[in-house]
Amino acid sequence: MRAIIHVVIALASTSCVHPDDSEDAGSAQRAKLKQKYEALAKQLQIDCSPQPQRDVGTTCDADALADRATTESWCERPREALRLFEASLACKFDANVARHAYHAACESKNAASARAHYQEMAVDPEKRDLERAACVAYGVDPVN
Repeated sequence: MRAIIHVVIALASTSCVHPDDSEDAGSAQRAKLKQKYEALAKQLQIDCSPQPQRDVGTTCDADALADRATTESWCERPREALRLFEASLACKFDANVARHAYHAACESKNAASARAHYQEMAVDPEKRDLERAACVAYGVDPVN
């Protein structure tokens, strides 16, 4: 499942929409990216059918929780992904999981969680501004 995270990051990093592009160009690019995601999800056999919210359980398996969170994120359910990423972090801190929790918090517009995870991420200082901008694009500023 961790490999999926790297594939998603690679796909997302090649699919930015520039402000000078027309809305049609952005829409076409988003549609193309969605097709890539769907094809990859099918290839990796990721089940994105609606799932009931499951209890995180009483056992603390940080890796299993992070994997479930990644699937939820992949399936465009950022609130559930955030809940599971945070449960994983409560079991065992991992800076990479904190980064994914940060992105899920931004996408779900949860400013308090975004601020907390922004501080926890292990990101190079020059990339920190990019991470902040990604969150601001969702209408959440993790600094203010």
